[in-house]
Amino acid sequence: MDSELLAVGAAFAGVAMGFVGSLAAASIQRKGSQAQADATAQSAVTTAEAVYQAAVTTSESGYRAAVTAAETAYQAAIASSESQYRAALTTAKTQYASALEALNRTARRAAYVSFITAAAALRRGAESAIEGADGRAGEDSDVDLGNLTEALRALQATHGAVELEGPPAVLPAAAAALNRAQRLAAELTRHIQHPRAERALTAACSFLGTAEGSPERQAAVRASRALSDLRALPASDEVRGAEREAERDRLMQRAREAVYAVTSLSRPHGRLLLWWAAERPEGFSRFMQQQLDDFAEASATFVHAARTCLNDTQPDMSEAG
Repeated sequence: MDSELLAVGAAFAGVAMGFVGSLAAASIQRKGSQAQADATAQSAVTTAEAVYQAAVTTSESGYRAAVTAAETAYQAAIASSESQYRAALTTAKTQYASALEALNRTARRAAYVSFITAAAALRRGAESAIEGADGRAGEDSDVDLGNLTEALRALQATHGAVELEGPPAVLPAAAAALNRAQRLAAELTRHIQHPRAERALTAACSFLGTAEGSPERQAAVRASRALSDLRALPASDEVRGAEREAERDRLMQRAREAVYAVTSLSRPHGRLLLWWAAERPEGFSRFMQQQLDDFAEASATFVHAARTCLNDTQPDMSEAG
């Protein structure tokens, strides 16, 4: 009985020891599995973080590249747009300047033609007046200056149009032509009207019905003698210049006082008589021909300047803004 109990107890002890061993083995196996699982999980986390960081880095790099590409494309578009705008603006300015230049040229041509036409009319009027007065200076002649006066007025009016239209390069030639025309008309008028002034003074000296000793007649005689003395003044090569000028001034003052004392003599006639006596113009035809030639030369200079301006086809971009 005791031996059986011992056998059973031994068997039970063996079973218990086997269970404990199995339990220990299972515990050890569980810990090993847990460690392996932890290691696997840690590895997965590390891998996932690495993948994430790589993805973020790749994404940021792609973003920067995309932004850079977008900015480059934007700048290129802006540059292209500005280039196209400048090209279009230059084309528009050129077209506008060309159109404006064409209008200006048309207006200038009209002004130039009017000025040249008026100059030609003045020349014809002067030639006609010179022919009418040629060889009759000092004689009882009346030459009509109406055409010459009208032509000079027309030239002055058209000169204003030339000044308005320009350009500045043409204006000196136009002014010179007008000055020559005015001098031509003035000289011709003085030469033609001088005989009338002489007749007026002669009439005052010998007016019938006026007493010989009357103040008016005596004043006219004194004026005539004073003018004769002024005309008789020797030329500058016969007397020293300073002495001649002093004598001329004295005689001129005396003649002026005497002429203006003749009440029947108009001031224009008096001034003309004084000028004639002081300047002693001679050679009417030759002198007036020189005036005509000077005017013709000035007119030709203007024509050349006007032609040069009209043939200049380069548009002025400054007028296009």
